[in-house]
Order: sequence, then structure tokens, then C-alpha cells
Amino acid sequence: MDDGLKQRLIGALVIVTAAIIFIPMLFDDTGSSPGDIRVAIPQKPDVPKLEFSKPRPPSESAPKASYTVSKAEIAEASDSIVPKQPEKPVVTASGASAWAVQLASFEELTNAETLRDKLRGAKYKAYIKYRPDKSPALIQVFVGPELKRTAIDKLQRRLQSEYELQGIVVRYVP
Repeated sequence: MDDGLKQRLIGALVIVTAAIIFIPMLFDDTGSSPGDIRVAIPQKPDVPKLEFSKPRPPSESAPKASYTVSKAEIAEASDSIVPKQPEKPVVTASGASAWAVQLASFEELTNAETLRDKLRGAKYKAYIKYRPDKSPALIQVFVGPELKRTAIDKLQRRLQSEYELQGIVVRYVP
């Protein structure tokens, strides 16, 4: 059979099949108009009218409010405040930089605090740093700082063996 004839037959078959499927859809009236739909709408509820009176001035005999803050409350509040962070690393008098191990970055604060508390329980100097400038905002967990790079490298290997976390050594920025 000729290739041109095969193509014409296949094309005619496709057109006939499409006509069989789509022409009944065009002339079907069963779903076109919803007809009359009755909806029961309740009556507007009665709302009581509110009356306001003028405020009274405070009496002289009323006790004055006083609030004292304990040192523990101040310390607790200062822990939750995020300080501004300088961009330059800390440099000691000898000109050396301090180093820290960044162990993990989290989007959830509870995950970062859990890891930090676990490390502190194991007597490591662990802290977290908020990074709102990243998208999404990150909370990073660090251990350190140490002045000597060799000491921080040893600490990184020890943390990797104990916690199976591949940390990276970074310059310490308070």
C-alpha cells in the first residue's frame, strides 16, 4: 500500500473518531441550565443596641500600679534579644583570629536549641546564631571559639566522631 494512502486513511479515522466524541457534547442540553433554584435565606437577626457611658477619671484613692523586675527576669529577657553582629572577626592582641566549628543550620528554632543544649550537656561551648538575612531565615549552631586552628580542627574531628555531624571550621564572629 502507498504511504500517502496510509496517511490519508489514518487522518480520516482520527477525524471521524473526534467527531464521534465531541459532536454529542456540543448538542447535549442536560447540564446547560440550572433552572429555578430556591434558596431559603434566614431573616436578619435582631442585634441589641449598645450604649456607652463616658469614662470616669481615676480616683485618688486607687492604688498606683508598680512593677519591679528581678535580675533573673532581666537576664532571661536579654538572652532572647538578638544583638547586632559585627562583620569583622575577633582579633586578639597578638593579631590572631579566633575559630569556631559550625555544626548545623536549622529553620526551626527548637531544633537548634535542642542540639545546642545537647552539646552544652556534654560540656562543649555551644551557641546559636540567628541569620535573618538568609532566605529562609536560619539558626546556626556553633561550638567554640578557640584561638588556635589546630585546637579547633581537633574539636571538629571529635564532634564528628561523637555526633556524626560534619562541621566546618569558620572564623569566630561574636
